[in-house]
Amino acid sequence: MISRESLGVAAPFIIRLESVTLSHMVAPQGSFEPWALRQSYWRKKVYGHFFEIPLLNKATYLQAVTAREAEQFRQNGIRAPAVVIPNGVDERNFGQKAAPLAR
Repeated sequence: MISRESLGVAAPFIIRLESVTLSHMVAPQGSFEPWALRQSYWRKKVYGHFFEIPLLNKATYLQAVTAREAEQFRQNGIRAPAVVIPNGVDERNFGQKAAPLAR
């Protein structure tokens, strides 16, 4: 199993995986948030259509940090199986505000 957080520099590597029977997981880490997609919109639209979406659809599965992120995969045409695995932060540890740092 190979794990990748993004496809930017990994695209050529993942394309090579097509010729090998090897499982791979991709964690887009918020790449499909609406605000992120609006940045360099046309470049992302073209790259997504020809490279990113087809490659993500070939992943063994995708890691979503939240159920909302998994839904964003579907809204953007990604059909690969997705599993929700939150980042290793327990939000209960942040119930109280920390004191400001001294300067």
